[in-house]
Amino acid sequence: MNLPSRYTGSELVAQPVSALALQLGSENDGDRLDLRRLLSLIRRQLLVIATTIAICLLLAFLITQNTQRRYTADADILLQPKIDVITPGPSDTDNDLPRGSEQVETEIQFIQSDDLASKVYDQLDLARETAFTAQTLQTASLASRLGLATQATPVVSASAQRKAGIGLLARSVAVKRIGNSYALRLSVTNADPVLAAKIANGYATIYSGNQVAAKVSASQDAVGILRQRMEELRRQAQIDFGAVQQYRISNNLQSKSGTSLTEQEISAYNQQVTVARAEATHDAARLALARSGKGLGDATTSAVVNSLRSQRAALSIRVAELSERYLPQHPELVFAKQQLADLDSQITVEVSRAVTNLQANAEASAARLASLQTSLGGATSKLDMNNRALINLDDLERRAAASQALYESYLNRFKEVVAKSGAEQANSRLLSAASVPAQPSSPNFALNMALGLVLGVLLGTAGAVAVEGAYAGFTTGEDVERRLLVRCAGSVPLLESIDPHAGSPMETIELYPGGAFTESIRSVLAAIRQSTNSRNQVIAVTSAMPDEGKTTVAACLARTAAMAHERVAIIDCDVVRRNLSLTYGAVPGLPGLGLIFRGSVKFDAVPPSDALGGATLFAITEPFEEGARLLEQGKLNRIIAQLRSQFDLIILDCAPVLPIAETRDIVALADNAIVVTRWRYTTDRIVRAALKKLPLQALGDLGVVLNRVDLRKKLRFGDGDPEIFAKSYANYYPKSEQ
Repeated sequence: MNLPSRYTGSELVAQPVSALALQLGSENDGDRLDLRRLLSLIRRQLLVIATTIAICLLLAFLITQNTQRRYTADADILLQPKIDVITPGPSDTDNDLPRGSEQVETEIQFIQSDDLASKVYDQLDLARETAFTAQTLQTASLASRLGLATQATPVVSASAQRKAGIGLLARSVAVKRIGNSYALRLSVTNADPVLAAKIANGYATIYSGNQVAAKVSASQDAVGILRQRMEELRRQAQIDFGAVQQYRISNNLQSKSGTSLTEQEISAYNQQVTVARAEATHDAARLALARSGKGLGDATTSAVVNSLRSQRAALSIRVAELSERYLPQHPELVFAKQQLADLDSQITVEVSRAVTNLQANAEASAARLASLQTSLGGATSKLDMNNRALINLDDLERRAAASQALYESYLNRFKEVVAKSGAEQANSRLLSAASVPAQPSSPNFALNMALGLVLGVLLGTAGAVAVEGAYAGFTTGEDVERRLLVRCAGSVPLLESIDPHAGSPMETIELYPGGAFTESIRSVLAAIRQSTNSRNQVIAVTSAMPDEGKTTVAACLARTAAMAHERVAIIDCDVVRRNLSLTYGAVPGLPGLGLIFRGSVKFDAVPPSDALGGATLFAITEPFEEGARLLEQGKLNRIIAQLRSQFDLIILDCAPVLPIAETRDIVALADNAIVVTRWRYTTDRIVRAALKKLPLQALGDLGVVLNRVDLRKKLRFGDGDPEIFAKSYANYYPKSEQ
């Protein structure tokens, strides 16, 4: 039979297409956060999130209402930056430096310590405070904390009560630094506002008083330590000073000028030795000259020698004159020569006497030089001994000076500490006293409700994600294609979710042939005909499980095609339930499949069904025998083969795949098959199990149809299907068509 191309499939859509190609039209940006999907998830699970938030807010409200009211009193303390020191060191003005952060933290830890808490507990006599005692007893009694106490007031020992009270007091105190200043805010939290203010002020007062007491105790300890140390240093200074004096006496160092005198003496000796050495050399030279006979040197300058030499010269002249006049034997000449010889003898005697004097002078000069050199050596040895002694003396003097200086420093510090005793001041003062709080600090209603809201949002979101992750049904066609790798042929909306609509699907198609519901059926039919199969004349409609709405979908497909003036045949292939036959024309006596199978009537004797808009219904008018099936002896095969030549579209309303095995073989007779799945009801495991049983190799195409889709809810379920835009084009459809 020659059919239009839309029934046989176009050449374009007949090309092989893989299952993965079904996802080409979907968004798959795995490298970014899709806010639309996130908002869609929130919209889908809005009830879970809202319920969780409501529960958390209710719990926060109940906890707030049932939590004991507690009050916080604040007292501000200013830390004085001055630090007193006990041991000798810089003056007090050098200590007027700002406290470091570690010192401030140390003070904070001391205020929060059990030691200060015990002093506050005793001085405020909190053991007699009824309100505080009741809190202490609750803390001290384990049975009371666990709710197991059998007495109204648990009995505990005084020591245990005091220990519990100190612990409770320490835990109720909080101290923090105010900004970067040297001020501390001391906060005390208690169920009694008056008691909270009393404890806060008591803490501040006792903390300052404790500083004064600590200073007094430190001063007393310092006085004792300094007095003992001073006595030790005084004795040591005396010992060191005595050692210096004893060393001076032992080494004949009565004064430090001893070395200077010795040095002056050595200097004088050096000068005298130089002079004596020059004189000795001079005298020795004169003596040597005189002894050599080359001259008498200074001896010729004596008056006697000079006079004798003058007489000899005159006499020598006379002898010369007489020698010229007289003979040598002349008495006068002989006498003159005798006188000349006498003068020479006298001169020789005088010269000899002068040499003797020179020798005596030379010996005296040499003796004097030796004496001076001996004295110089003694002075030098003495100077060496003094210098060596001065080295040890200097060390002893330094020790003595150090002992004396240390003793004097401790003495001065002792005087300062004694002078300050009785004038100690605290290193802190109260800036502002704590007042009785008018409003409770806890529970904080706004904070608790905010925390409840935040917790509810977090838990609700986590629950929504968990529910969404655990959900295995199908919401969009994208879900179908992603999980099953099978094409989604479309979706059929729930009647109540669209306008206009009538009481049943068939009435809606009849009354509103141009409405949204009818268009959704046409969309499914168009998707089937745009399959990859060149033949899409026989369409099998089935489902994985019963109650999926497959019969309604099959009937709607038949009626919609019939309204387009196509020759449509629809066969009820469910011999177990026969829903199609019972709903749309199983009238006893009319020709049915049973009569056709037995050959009693021809299939062309079956009249068109008015309920199906003129489509021919091959109904099961009479129940088959138990265990009988349509495919016995190839009867259904022959009917379908005959119907192909008479009808444009043949729809097989098959039984569910999982409970009825025959459905698999019936589906194999079709050109195309659709599996109807109830929207957000049937899980992917069920549909996947059904698809595994279908003869996919015998089908040209297979699609899944989502049935009973609530379009009002689907608007909250993401953008996987075009139906989310239904609201935008809802006004396009006519409101009423008769």
